[in-house]
Amino acid sequence: MQASDQGLVLPGEGRRNHVGASADLKAVAAEFKEHVRVHVLVRFRFGENAELMGAWASARNVLGPFKPQGW
Repeated sequence: MQASDQGLVLPGEGRRNHVGASADLKAVAAEFKEHVRVHVLVRFRFGENAELMGAWASARNVLGPFKPQGW
């Protein structure tokens, strides 16, 4: 590729990177929103019960979910 060709390739590449990053951000935001929703529901339902809230705090710290490779 010659130096003059790079100017034609880079704007398209930048656009693809931007679109990909936007899609990633939307996916992360949706996952975060779901986590917040669940946490709010649990606190609303069990907030007065210290034992259940302690169990919830412990359960939230479990690693996962695990996904097979290729997903």
